[in-house]
Amino acid sequence: MGAGRTAVYTRCRQAARGWARFSMGKKETDMRTILLIGAAALAASCATGGERTERVNKAAAETLAKYEPTGEKERCISTSRIDQMTAVDEKTLLFRLGVNDYYVNKVRGRCNGATFSSNRFQYKVTGSQLCSIDIIDVVDTSGFTTGACSLGEFEELALKQEPAE
Repeated sequence: MGAGRTAVYTRCRQAARGWARFSMGKKETDMRTILLIGAAALAASCATGGERTERVNKAAAETLAKYEPTGEKERCISTSRIDQMTAVDEKTLLFRLGVNDYYVNKVRGRCNGATFSSNRFQYKVTGSQLCSIDIIDVVDTSGFTTGACSLGEFEELALKQEPAE
């Protein structure tokens, strides 16, 4: 090992033993402060990484609020009956079949980008039914897939009854 390499190796070993042992000039102290602040910021962002602001499609959420689950679930629905598929949020899809027949589907995982109005859904089915084992892709306006989710069971919804006075 040459003299230059030995000096670098020694300095690296010394630095690894701890910052407090060495006297630092103004420049090194400032750099250490910046590194410590950066590490603290990174740790804080990791600590709050589980919290995520969820986008909600307000119109779809209002429609869903008018209905209540019937408890009747289906594994598949006919694709020819689907008039509209809308994301309420990234975990809930609302399917309209006909005029006022609605089904809600709680997807497994999350459909990233599903609530953006410019995105659309795309799926491939075997046969003529969309089933709980199928995967739906979220595609942006340029044709790139921005997210995908696995469907759950389709739960039928009924219009809420107004309370009798």
